[in-house]
Amino acid sequence: MSKMEPINTEHAKLFVDLDKPSLAGLSYVLRRPETWPNGFVWYYGTCDSCAIGLSCKLWRSFAIAWIKGRENFLQTAVVMSKIFRMPIGSALGIFVVAHSLRETKISLITPEMVADDIDAYLAREAAR
Repeated sequence: MSKMEPINTEHAKLFVDLDKPSLAGLSYVLRRPETWPNGFVWYYGTCDSCAIGLSCKLWRSFAIAWIKGRENFLQTAVVMSKIFRMPIGSALGIFVVAHSLRETKISLITPEMVADDIDAYLAREAAR
C-alpha cells in the first residue's frame, strides 16, 4: 500500500495517510475491499473480522494496543478512543453498539455502514 492514497470527491482531492491508524484511513479502506489484507473476511459479529480486526491487520501499532486492552466492550471503547483520539462514547457508538441499536442483524452490517458512521463522526468534529 502506498503512503498516500487519493480519495476523489466532487469538490477536492483529499489524501489519506494509510501508514498510521486514522479514522479517515479506516473509512477509506472499509469502502474498498480491494485494499484489505489478504485473507481478511468481513463479519461485524467478532472483533477479529470487523473494523477493529481490519485495523489490527493494517496497523501494527494498533494491533499491539488492541491486544493489551480487549477485556470487554467498555475496554474496547477505551482502547479505540485512545488510538483514534476520540471520546469513549463515540468509539463505543461506532465500534461496539451503533448497529445493534438499529436492530440490524449482525450478519447484515456492512463495512460501508461502519464507514458511514465514521464519516458522520468526522463531519461532526470538523463542524465544531
